[in-house]
Amino acid sequence: MAAALSTTASTTSVPVFVPHLDDILPLPWADFHEMHDPTQDSAGMEITGRLEIEGRCAYIDFLASYETHVEDPKRLVLSLPRGRIQFDPRSNELWIHRRGREVDGPIASGQRISIGGSYGKLRSRPCGNEVIVFTDGIWGCRRWPSTSHPLCEIEEYARLHRVQRDEAQRRFDLFPILQSALDELREIEDERAAGWGLDHGLKFAAWFWLKGADPPSEAARSLADEHDDLEIRVGAAFGYSELVEAQASFADGQYMYLSSNVNDEASEPFELADAVTQSWIDHRENELVVSVDPDQVPRRVAVSLSVGEYGSYPDIAAVPSSLPNDELLATIQRVLERRLDVSLRVTRGLKVP
Repeated sequence: MAAALSTTASTTSVPVFVPHLDDILPLPWADFHEMHDPTQDSAGMEITGRLEIEGRCAYIDFLASYETHVEDPKRLVLSLPRGRIQFDPRSNELWIHRRGREVDGPIASGQRISIGGSYGKLRSRPCGNEVIVFTDGIWGCRRWPSTSHPLCEIEEYARLHRVQRDEAQRRFDLFPILQSALDELREIEDERAAGWGLDHGLKFAAWFWLKGADPPSEAARSLADEHDDLEIRVGAAFGYSELVEAQASFADGQYMYLSSNVNDEASEPFELADAVTQSWIDHRENELVVSVDPDQVPRRVAVSLSVGEYGSYPDIAAVPSSLPNDELLATIQRVLERRLDVSLRVTRGLKVP
């Protein structure tokens, strides 16, 4: 193993950290699809999520497993430092060697972690074409508060929702059971399904929302009666399929152009996709949510939108020199409400360079 380390160091063009021989575990060095040669420890942006190891791909998932009402869990592919990670493929656990002869682990797939990393537009073809985040350090979770480690999922859930740890564990044990019941309800009430999720207050419950005021079908009621923590609610304005269709039609602003006429001088129209960061379906609010970076909207476009049928000002002269972002986002929302026949909300986002 020492010879293998020596070979790695001699063929690399940048300095590579080599653990002390006494710290080397009887495990192979990690060989994930995405790895980099570390030059120095760097904190970068702090990101907390869940480590997921699938074959030769390592990810950090942003969203907790219990947030079933949130669409499309976001994940990044981890580019880990070569020569610092030992990996046991049998248990999906890894150990990381830090400077100062410190070895941290095991850190298991599925465990809550935090990293210091940076990312941009680079994507990993072998790992689902997901965005790559470069990190030189992973910190596994702890069951007690720590300044340098995140709490483990159950402890974090208990703290966040102000319940005892035993209650948090009970709910975690129920999550897969309730998720399976929600999936079954989606099949039973396919035409009326509007949204689903979990309430995490003192009264814990999984909920399934139906479009319209009619009662649920007999099959749906029968399934709900089998689970004390499952409720069926009615009264949603839009079905889930309608929201999905609207999101697909919106296509994150592609081919949707905003006016840029100022003082009757027409210029190149602005494609909203250049400012949209993402879109998703909010099950709890029964609406499509669009995230827009107002800093990416040219001033000429913002001014043009601020007057006329969509805006809040009578003419160009009345538009302030510094247009508030909230007003611009509200104006874009009014534009989209005319073009998409569903309930929607425009929020502020940050466009990754």
